[in-house]
Amino acid sequence: MLEQVRHYENEGYKVELEEDCTKIIWKEKVLPEQIRNGLNEVLSFMRLQKTGNLLVDVSCCQTSWVSSNDWIVCHWLPVAIQLGLRKVAFLISTNIVQKVSLDNLCLKLSKQIQFYKRFLGIFNESKEACEWLKK
Repeated sequence: MLEQVRHYENEGYKVELEEDCTKIIWKEKVLPEQIRNGLNEVLSFMRLQKTGNLLVDVSCCQTSWVSSNDWIVCHWLPVAIQLGLRKVAFLISTNIVQKVSLDNLCLKLSKQIQFYKRFLGIFNESKEACEWLKK
């Protein structure tokens, strides 16, 4: 059954199960409801394969997700941790929208989780992100 659900894609994102992580790849334009739907899809995949690692690829995304950060930190993250989330690697580009969105997320995380930097990594190269997740 797991083989049938290793991949899900729509106009805003793609979710994949890999051997050692769940991966979400955000497309160029993403609506706020797609962010919530995509992250809820990640939870569904995490229930099937408990890897504990998540790779979030926003390298092509041109959309701010600042408006979703409160929901991510207060609602989504506690469920993900309960499902076994241990590490999250962000794959980013030099886009300023990504930097602002990620800085805002880190600020909100720092207020909720004292040692969030232990489980959150930010990378420019996919290989680097994957190696960090495997440690």
